[in-house]
Amino acid sequence: MTFKWPEHLPPPIQTEDRTIHAALGIEVTLVEDGHLEGRMPVEDRVRQPYGVLHGGAIAVLAESLASLGTCFGIDLGPEIAFGQEINYSLLRTVRDGHVRAVATAAHRGRTAWVWDVRAYDDAGKLVAIVRCTIAVRPSREFQA
Repeated sequence: MTFKWPEHLPPPIQTEDRTIHAALGIEVTLVEDGHLEGRMPVEDRVRQPYGVLHGGAIAVLAESLASLGTCFGIDLGPEIAFGQEINYSLLRTVRDGHVRAVATAAHRGRTAWVWDVRAYDDAGKLVAIVRCTIAVRPSREFQA
């Protein structure tokens, strides 16, 4: 399933077809409280010059899930959530198929959430471990 922004939340600034998610083919496949899953096809647009999945693409997938998960857990409107810090360890290369990521909230703070994200190949082998911190700030700080 392709992720659709929940109708009860304020709409995002960009439409879904103009985001990095669309550019990389990211799909959100499961949304639960503090737990999201998603996948991304391993195609030329996300490969590095040696023909394997680019680590930065895994970082985008992980941060996307963590940011969305945080958005669902805060009072979106008065507050806004966005990436603050990311650290990832690449453990295995992926040449084709999909990379699947599982994001779990490890800490839900007032000003930051920390997520543990694990990425897997189609065979279920661990590809990357990611820790992502998402900042939570008053949205008035970002209004023109």
